[in-house]
Amino acid sequence: MGMTEQVGQVSVEAETAASITPLKIRGWAQGEAGSGMYRVDLPMWGLKGAGHEAVSIVGFDSAPEDTDVVLGQILSDPGRALLWEKLKERPGRRPVLIAEIDDNLWDIHGSNVGAAGLASPEVTRRIEDSLRIADAVTVTTPHLGELVSRFNENVYVLPNCVDLNLLLHPKEEPERKTFGWTVSASHAMDVRDVTGTLSHYLRRHPEVDLHLVGQDFRELISAPNVRHSTWNAELNDYVKSIDFHVGIAPLMYHAFNKSRSDIKALEYAALGIPVVAANYGPYPDTVVHGETGFLVKQPHEWAKYLNELLFDDELRTLMGLNAKVWASTRTIQGNAWKWELAMRETIARVHGDPIVGLNAPLPAELVSV
Repeated sequence: MGMTEQVGQVSVEAETAASITPLKIRGWAQGEAGSGMYRVDLPMWGLKGAGHEAVSIVGFDSAPEDTDVVLGQILSDPGRALLWEKLKERPGRRPVLIAEIDDNLWDIHGSNVGAAGLASPEVTRRIEDSLRIADAVTVTTPHLGELVSRFNENVYVLPNCVDLNLLLHPKEEPERKTFGWTVSASHAMDVRDVTGTLSHYLRRHPEVDLHLVGQDFRELISAPNVRHSTWNAELNDYVKSIDFHVGIAPLMYHAFNKSRSDIKALEYAALGIPVVAANYGPYPDTVVHGETGFLVKQPHEWAKYLNELLFDDELRTLMGLNAKVWASTRTIQGNAWKWELAMRETIARVHGDPIVGLNAPLPAELVSV
């Protein structure tokens, strides 16, 4: 089985070229929501900062003849799927095709109305075909990589990153004790799973607020001390909305959630906010229990850990600082080279080009000679 974190298995020539030719990369984002931003817009921006000619496009285009790489996100509609096939058949030195997918689209929960259009047999078959046609696939987590490897053996696990500037923004401080959740429509099952627990906690602690940022699920949580802000892609406005003392990341035990990324904990951490997260999906691998946040194994622990962090300022500050240190390892500025490496290795495999170097330093522990 070919899926690995392949950045650890690339052979690189001992003598790096003094001048490295920039890549010409086109990213096809599925849309302007968070998934498109984190999986296409941000990597393209990071690669551009590393010296490449990288652009992000919502939808798709035909890709100029001199394009080196096309990164296509969730190729579910007929037009993009057809163009994907044509690019693979383009005569001469065609662009290498990298399919990007960041969710388990084979186990979509019935409450996920946003992804309902991806669950039909026809659309599923189109997505699977696009994965087979691709020269490589990028995913967010190892578990998702295992699922995708059924269709393509060249899978790169490239975790989500944040912009370094997020770590530098001062966090808004609310007047009342506040825990918050950046929540999308796909989390409807998770909201329902913890509705009783959160409602009970908020009624017992009228001095505490819950702030939902993104999808408005207030009607599901029967407590008056819940407020809501819409999601905003502009960094300054988004950061202003995250005024939590503590962030939460509930996940119901479900196959779809097992492949989710740790982006919520990462966003909180970048702002110095500790997390209380479900002991499921990505969080046991990324949240250090008792240092950067807490992992919840039993329902009653939501209240226990929220109380510890909301009412102990010293503990919350320490965990927030620990979390920010962890987030500093997951900036796109510090990790764009991993996307570049995946692309250069794919080009080398498809076209036979030697990998002569990168536009960013390659850590020695990730090189096998």
